[in-house]
Amino acid sequence: MDGFDPRFFFASPSHLEAAARMTYGARERRTVMVLGGPEGSGKTCVARRFLVETAAAGIPCGFVDNPLLAPWDFLREVARQMRLDPTAAESGGSLALLTALC
Repeated sequence: MDGFDPRFFFASPSHLEAAARMTYGARERRTVMVLGGPEGSGKTCVARRFLVETAAAGIPCGFVDNPLLAPWDFLREVARQMRLDPTAAESGGSLALLTALC
């Protein structure tokens, strides 16, 4: 995963809080979570550590870090990362893909 090594993650109180909220969201099957904050605050590190932990727990999650994707491309990327088949949903349109994601 892009060279991220969770052993070197510095877990400040705010990072731990963000990770705990994301873990709660994943366990409660919240469909979309957004992690926000100023540049350089550690959002990417928190998200990547979260992905490592959820993968180890068998919780399917994805990480989209391209804010310029068109809506359909965004949904297809999420489906790809969640190991859904985005091409199967294309015949049914975006509603079929959204249904699969929920």
